[in-house]
Amino acid sequence: MRKLTLDCGLIDTAAGLHLQLSELLDLPEYYGNNLDALADCLGDIRQEVCLVLENAQALDKALGDYAQKFLRVLEHSSRENPCFSYEVHRNGSRGMKLAEALQERADLNRSIQQLESRLAANALVQEGESPAEDPRELLDQLDRSIDRLEELTAAINLRNCATVHEGESLTRMIARRDALTLRLRILRQFAGEASQTARRARNSEIRIVSAVNVKSLQKELDNMSRELRLLDNTIQALNWSTEL
Repeated sequence: MRKLTLDCGLIDTAAGLHLQLSELLDLPEYYGNNLDALADCLGDIRQEVCLVLENAQALDKALGDYAQKFLRVLEHSSRENPCFSYEVHRNGSRGMKLAEALQERADLNRSIQQLESRLAANALVQEGESPAEDPRELLDQLDRSIDRLEELTAAINLRNCATVHEGESLTRMIARRDALTLRLRILRQFAGEASQTARRARNSEIRIVSAVNVKSLQKELDNMSRELRLLDNTIQALNWSTEL
């Protein structure tokens, strides 16, 4: 994995941020120098890259709300594209934010999966030879990672329960987001099936009709997608404004 460091202390404008990102990530010439264009480019990354934000507190001070929107783009992109990840280093200026804890938890889960594979690869060895990696050292790494994961998960869950926005806990909001995501996935698949009547009837004289009003269903899906987008934005904003 390549680690690319962005020194946020050198950035004082949104234009400067995009200029640094363009050079650091080697973005294409047509890069639009805005957050939507950045999200598109991060989604196209196909080799593992980790963007490290050093002196991130300087970015908060220089760009304010725009810095939080930028971090939400990074968070969303890291969830959507397994080849992209990021780290936020604030140089001890303040405590860990929920979003940073969530990123560390995701990194721990990936590390534990890799350790599991490495342990399996070094469980057996030909007599007289040594394994490529010492299983005991790998098990020690695994223990430390799982202990940290347990500690972090407990802290995140407790903070989610205690964080309330407009009368609703963050835990409840996350559950609502997950349920809405599941509902959308199933209904989108159903709408796609219901829209394929012409293709199915092409080689048959049997008339195939949709069992539902696809136009009405699509409108419902559009409304649900908007609700999910707004809900996710609210959750991400809370993650970046709430101390763990």
